[in-house]
Amino acid sequence: MCPLSSGKVPTPSTVITLERQGADIQRKGRRIRTVESLRNHHKLKDDAISQFSDQLCVINNLQEKETSASMTYIFLTLNGYQFE
Repeated sequence: MCPLSSGKVPTPSTVITLERQGADIQRKGRRIRTVESLRNHHKLKDDAISQFSDQLCVINNLQEKETSASMTYIFLTLNGYQFE
């Protein structure tokens, strides 16, 4: 039961206790907001890494196709194939 709801005048120690509890609640609230902010930042970084990884795979595939096409061109040229 809350000491203030009893209708009695709060004592100085009760006021100090309530102030401490209020400060603890505020501190916990700030800590929760900080943790949520860190989680959101971590998720953004994970999403960016995933996007860069996907882009790297696309670039790698394009390079492999370009290398394959170049090798085919060189092979055909060395074997006398004439391109029009």
